[in-house]
Amino acid sequence: MPTNKKNTSPKKNYDKNTDKTEIKKKTKAKSDAGKVKSDQKAPAEPMQKKPRDPHSIVNQILPFVFFVAAVLSLLVLVLDTDGFVVRFLRSILLGLFSVAAFMIPAIFVLLGAFWQTDIIADRIRLKAWCSSLSIIFVSMLTHIILSGEKNFNPVELYKLGNTYGSGGVIGGELASLLLLAVGKTISLILLISALFISVLLLFGLTPRSVYVFFAYHIREHREKKRAEREEAEANVPTSAPVSSHEAPP
Repeated sequence: MPTNKKNTSPKKNYDKNTDKTEIKKKTKAKSDAGKVKSDQKAPAEPMQKKPRDPHSIVNQILPFVFFVAAVLSLLVLVLDTDGFVVRFLRSILLGLFSVAAFMIPAIFVLLGAFWQTDIIADRIRLKAWCSSLSIIFVSMLTHIILSGEKNFNPVELYKLGNTYGSGGVIGGELASLLLLAVGKTISLILLISALFISVLLLFGLTPRSVYVFFAYHIREHREKKRAEREEAEANVPTSAPVSSHEAPP
């Protein structure tokens, strides 16, 4: 008995079209959902750091505080008084840093003098790091120059620091490690170079700015000397030629 193909084919075509439509709808829904998720996972823009106000009350008072701290720290290191607090502070500073402790008043003066400028340029953290590193580098140099020995005894280094015989506990320990690693000559070269860079940054300078400064003044000096030499040569009078018919005297 023959089957009726005409009755079944429209239904199959209808089912195929329906399936294609549903697949397209599902694919579109998935793509839209993916876009929504990607939009939700997009990172938020970082918040900009609010700049410090150099004219705030705190930033106007701090330079004065630094100058007072410079005077007090200098008096603690210099005055020979019977006050136990002053003697204790002097012993601590010299025991830790030895001669480098005398850099502390100078650094306080620099911080107070350039505080407003550093606030505007956002160099406070850099200045703090450079100040600390400068004191440590000088303390290490002091130990290498005055002692030159590898000493890891903190009690002995503390006593020698108070008598200016070493770099103190901090400088002595770090300098001894550096001496153990690379020797005296290379240690001196490394420490002097590091100290030079840290002092430049402490004053808000860079090695390139120092090079440009000296190169400009050297070139200006050479040009000035050349201009003076050319002017002097132009002012020299030329002698008149002697006639061959003129009788000698």
